[in-house]
Amino acid sequence: MEDLTQSLNRFGIELFKTVYSQSPDGPGSCVISSVSVFIALMMTLAGSRGETKSEILKALKIHSLSKDENESKLHESINSLSKLISSNESWNKVVLANRMIINNLNVKNAFEDIIQTIYESEIEKVSADRPLNVVIRDTNKWISDLTNDKITNILDESFKSVALTLINAVYFKCEWLNEFDPNRTQKMDFYVTKSSKESVEMMQLNNKKLLYHFSSDFDYHLLSLPYKQEKYFFNIVFPSSEDDFLMSKDQQSLVNRLDFEQIKIDLQNLEHKSINLKIPKFTIKYKINLNEVLKKLGILAAFDRQKADFQEISETDIFVQEVLQYSYIEVNEQGTEAAAATVVKMVKRSISQSTTINLNRPFLYFITEKSSGAFIFVGSFNGNVEQRKNLGEKTEL
Repeated sequence: MEDLTQSLNRFGIELFKTVYSQSPDGPGSCVISSVSVFIALMMTLAGSRGETKSEILKALKIHSLSKDENESKLHESINSLSKLISSNESWNKVVLANRMIINNLNVKNAFEDIIQTIYESEIEKVSADRPLNVVIRDTNKWISDLTNDKITNILDESFKSVALTLINAVYFKCEWLNEFDPNRTQKMDFYVTKSSKESVEMMQLNNKKLLYHFSSDFDYHLLSLPYKQEKYFFNIVFPSSEDDFLMSKDQQSLVNRLDFEQIKIDLQNLEHKSINLKIPKFTIKYKINLNEVLKKLGILAAFDRQKADFQEISETDIFVQEVLQYSYIEVNEQGTEAAAATVVKMVKRSISQSTTINLNRPFLYFITEKSSGAFIFVGSFNGNVEQRKNLGEKTEL
């Protein structure tokens, strides 16, 4: 399981860096649940073969499986890791859950068994007794209930063409070991850039022993804020100079310097230090289509209607249409509440995605008879002007 955790963390760093680099100026404030994406892709992996499987394994930073290695052990490790991450204490609540929706697709029993047994997933099958609108309603309620209403109504009628949907949902709510005094929270300036600032509610801690480390090799500070029982930590990375993070290129530079191996070492080198801390109180809601991000990480065949190989799921040819994530985080004086849902939408190869054609420029046309193929009329359209001129006649001046 330790190897799988390392893969998860390496993937998480690369996922975030790729999301951040999508925009020249960065995505601004964002939040991604890497564990949710990882688990959703692991469920997808369970039904893949050949090049499709190899690319997903490589993107997830998992070494290719040998012929003698049982893939089920890999999936069982995810189950163990999910249980280790989870908590049901009144002050620390962390929940991970999965669901699969089957819509007019014959799914192999072996794949269903993996998803239901190892991933402990609920399985919904669209049928006459459970029509799509009911399944969508109940699944939205399931996600909403699990995430304390932070992620709501993410499935809609657009799912009618989706043959298989894999969903992972995560909920996190933990209280600080050292809570911030709300009476000391006050409006202060937050510098977005050197020339742009905004007023934010700044929480404060004075003279608290907190875990801290300065990475001289990578020129950043690492601060770790513990939640109650010190099972979970809110880790903050910030540059050594106050000016370094005030230009978009410097922000990108810090993100580019993020390296899992170095962060792993730095986390091991944390030491208690007396800290006076000011940190913004904030709430972020974020939604992202991960298709292009995952393609940049090397997952190509899964999205290709011709190359995708998910024959371990069904004899029917299917491919990944979209991977979406909806996420939320709130950091306040009491602690942190966060939630995410990752949705993998898979469609049949025969289902074509709609294409928009806008005939807003001149075009040619011809009218034919089907059986003979005879052209009956041929013409052009260059604008809605009635043409009455006889081109064979002389024009009188």
